[in-house]
Amino acid sequence: MKLNRRGWTLLLASVPIIALFALLAWGLVKPDIGSVGLIINPNLDEISVENTAVPSIQARFINGNELTLPLESGRFLMIDFWSSWCPPCKAEAPLLSQVYQEYKSMPVDFVGIAIWDDSDAVKKFVRELDIPYPVIVDLNGQIAIEYGVKGIPEKFFIDPSGALVKKYIGPMDAGTLRSVLDELLGPDYK
Repeated sequence: MKLNRRGWTLLLASVPIIALFALLAWGLVKPDIGSVGLIINPNLDEISVENTAVPSIQARFINGNELTLPLESGRFLMIDFWSSWCPPCKAEAPLLSQVYQEYKSMPVDFVGIAIWDDSDAVKKFVRELDIPYPVIVDLNGQIAIEYGVKGIPEKFFIDPSGALVKKYIGPMDAGTLRSVLDELLGPDYK
C-alpha cells in the first residue's frame, strides 16, 4: 500500500494523539500512587537495615519549634512518614497515638513527618485525630528524600546513638508497634 502526501500527514499527526491516549489509559490502570508519585504501602513489611547512620536534618514542628533529626536525647526515636491524603496513614494514626501515650514515660520519642502535604491539611489532620506527638511538615519532600522514603506510611526506628536499627513500610497495628518498641527498649521497660 502506497501512501500519498495526505496519507503520510494523517499518519504522522495521529502518532502523538495515539501516544497521548495510551499515556492517559496507563494513568487510569497504574498501581495506587499518591498525588506526588509516592507509593501508598497497603501492607506491613520489615525492611532489612544494619545499624545504618541516618542523615542529620534541620526541621520545624507545626508549632514552630525547631529541631535536628535524629534527636540527641539518648532515647530511641520512631519516625513515622505519612500524609493526610493517605488512607492507610489515616487508619493507623489513632493506633500510633494510643501506643505513644502508653510509652511516653519510657526512653522513646515519636515524631511524625507529613510529606508533600499542605500545612493546613496537616494541622487539621493532627487536630481531628488528636495526634499527641510532634509533627513536621516536609512540604517539598526533602527530609523524605534524605531518608530514602519510597512510600507511605514508613517507620524508621533509630537507637540512642543515631543509628537506624529497624524500618517498616506499610501501616502498623498497635500490637506490632508495641512488640518492636519492647524489643528495642529491652526487658527493663516491659
